[in-house]
Amino acid sequence: MDIYKEIRHGRHCTFKVHIHLVFVAKYRKNVFDNDALERLRVLFSSVCNDFEATLVEMNGEDDHVHLLVEYPPKLAISALVNSLKGVSSRLLRKQRPDIEKRYWKNMLWSPSYFAASCGGASLAIIKKGTDLFTLICPFSLIMVILSYREKHHKANGKSIFKTVLFPSQF
Repeated sequence: MDIYKEIRHGRHCTFKVHIHLVFVAKYRKNVFDNDALERLRVLFSSVCNDFEATLVEMNGEDDHVHLLVEYPPKLAISALVNSLKGVSSRLLRKQRPDIEKRYWKNMLWSPSYFAASCGGASLAIIKKGTDLFTLICPFSLIMVILSYREKHHKANGKSIFKTVLFPSQF
């Protein structure tokens, strides 16, 4: 596969920009099964196409999903995220009425999300690198990522920040 064939072109730019997104179900409720994840894949892909973006890869578990999206530089990530979450919540509710019972007060997604540039690395490689991420990531960025949880949640009286970053020490 020739890398130059994969580079996208705009009117005044040439680009290949990827972002890793993580969406969490409200209160980390176990909402998703395999069928729901496949439906979400189709919905996310459709929304990405509307934004001239490409869903490169997606996977998830019972309570969260990971997306790898290639997008044009003119696109605001927040606009893409709002559409991905809003459309997927609404259409999944229509397609799978049984899942609506697992929604928390009519909301599927937590209002927060994680976004990181990743240079096109696959989600498997990104997952392997999360331990390394905590070692090399600037302290201030980690605090921003965890600020929502830090304000509202505690884990057995211990700071979420400490237990996430340094679990062996606490």
